[in-house]
Amino acid sequence: MKDRLAQIIAYKTAGKKRKFCDFIGWSPQYLQKLLAGENFGLKPIVTLAEKMPELNLRWLLLGDGEMIDPRDVQIRQKDALLDFVRAGLQAEQYVAVMTADERKVFECKLRSGIVPLFQPFERAELDERLNAHLRAKDADLSLQINKDKTL
Repeated sequence: MKDRLAQIIAYKTAGKKRKFCDFIGWSPQYLQKLLAGENFGLKPIVTLAEKMPELNLRWLLLGDGEMIDPRDVQIRQKDALLDFVRAGLQAEQYVAVMTADERKVFECKLRSGIVPLFQPFERAELDERLNAHLRAKDADLSLQINKDKTL
């Protein structure tokens, strides 16, 4: 079990024990005891399972199979793709009010496979532009309707 824990640390934090302790919520002393084979009961296994849902528990407990459950990898890949599409669709509403330079950056991010996220201040500015744009369209539509009524 202690050897598999060392493999998990290598996988999750490139072997950096302090970083792993911060991630998992253990003290360095507790991790050292586990790596020495002491106190490896149910509690650390449950913690690992909660913090790392991609971990194959059969591998952790028995050493059978792969460390990372291949089904989980596929699910995570699908989830990442869905997150990318959702973010792109959400950001797409701003394209009409973006400057040419902002559109270029946005398009480059999409082509590179980077989720086009906006900082809160950017989103607030774009929301303000979008609302102004929509108000102008509403005003134009009202004018057109009134014009049609008078004809």
